[in-house]
Amino acid sequence: MDGDTWFLRGFGSLAYDSNVFRVSDELDPNVVLGEPYESDMILGYGVGARLNLPVSRQLFRADASVTQYRYERFDQLDFTGYAVSGSWDWRAGDDWFGQLAFDTQRERQPYSSAVRISTPFLLDSYRGRADARYALTPRWELEAGIGYYSYRYPTPALKVGDFSSWTQELAANYKSPQGNSTGARLRYEEGEWPNRPASTALLFDNQYSQTTLSAVINWQLTGRSQLSGDIGYTRRTHPTASDRDFAGLSGLLNYDYLVSGKLTIRATAFQTIGPIEDVVASYVRQRGVGITPSYQLTSKTTLQLNAGWRRDYYLGNSLGVGDPQRQDIIWSIGPAAASQLTRLFSVSTGLRYEQRRSNVPYGDYTDLTAYVNAQVEF
Repeated sequence: MDGDTWFLRGFGSLAYDSNVFRVSDELDPNVVLGEPYESDMILGYGVGARLNLPVSRQLFRADASVTQYRYERFDQLDFTGYAVSGSWDWRAGDDWFGQLAFDTQRERQPYSSAVRISTPFLLDSYRGRADARYALTPRWELEAGIGYYSYRYPTPALKVGDFSSWTQELAANYKSPQGNSTGARLRYEEGEWPNRPASTALLFDNQYSQTTLSAVINWQLTGRSQLSGDIGYTRRTHPTASDRDFAGLSGLLNYDYLVSGKLTIRATAFQTIGPIEDVVASYVRQRGVGITPSYQLTSKTTLQLNAGWRRDYYLGNSLGVGDPQRQDIIWSIGPAAASQLTRLFSVSTGLRYEQRRSNVPYGDYTDLTAYVNAQVEF
């Protein structure tokens, strides 16, 4: 297999979700779903292929897969998902290099900030990016890049939520003789909801521009510890709804510590500021922490525990007079394991418990998910 360029695979999964629609703990599922059940078993199966083709100093990669998902109880959610991606890692001479990449996929959207009930609608997403880097000196590197992202709802009634954005980035990075790197990045983004009606746009706007200036670090603090991530300042403006503008600090830092040859612990802290379409707020500030111990049980098996806590502050302009400023607390915990049983066959499994608590009516929910995946590739 080491000399192969094409790889074919088949895979299957079985998952359990105790609260498929994230129904509020305060509601009777008989009322909102028409039946006493919130849980379901989801079967997934599919095929895929990937390409890994080095040509001289270039590297071409591609991946495509199609997956069928079957719900045992809520069969109205059955769907066929797909994922296609490709990239070209290019190099010109010794100083110029970069990447051209794209991907598209169909999936059920992640659960939103909705209260009472959250329906996972089908979503098509598209991404593209091109960047170029120049090694100015052995220590200094310059970078420029552009990117595109959009998502579309296949359901005609949801087209009002379609979204697209363009980004441009400039960055400079310095690598010290010890191997640590420090840099600065300027990122500009423009986004729009092209199908949003004029009456709604007056309240939420259908365009925005956002600028982020951040410091990017990757420091080896000791022989066992490393600090990486970015810290920056973000400013977002809207052409017609200036009361929904915002500015503030943002960033994410990871601290990795090697306890032993087999045990690694990652601690994460972050703060993000982003828009939210909600009657009680115009944007949300998210603050959170996480910890992920990872243990290499054998050369082929890895065990992991994922735990996280986050507080969402719904801030800014409120569309409802007298509405309270919403705050949510979301925490989760769960183990996971992955094993490469043979050169061809791999399995993974995991369990996750999640709970959301909110100060607004019907904002609380609890959910337990479990899964097992198996794949053969040759």
